[in-house]
Amino acid sequence: MSDFVAEAEMRSVDPFQDEADRVRQDAYEQAWAALRPELGEFGESEILSIRSVLAQSILEAADQGEADSARLCVSALQKLSAYLRGQGSNRFDSVS
Repeated sequence: MSDFVAEAEMRSVDPFQDEADRVRQDAYEQAWAALRPELGEFGESEILSIRSVLAQSILEAADQGEADSARLCVSALQKLSAYLRGQGSNRFDSVS
């Protein structure tokens, strides 16, 4: 699981947290809230992989200059969807 996922889950709103961190955290929380109700059929390791893909996608888009949480969220969900379609039955084997 990525450090971002762990931080996003454990971190509360911190007055010293910078705006970029808040935007990334908001994007992650929005994406996770959209997915969570749909994940009943997935096991724990698959869910951790999904969370990791979301976090990695958000960080990559933010590193490329995206600063809007809604666009980061949508981008991460699109990348996750493409990833899942591309993986087929072995969809989570290569996620770290």
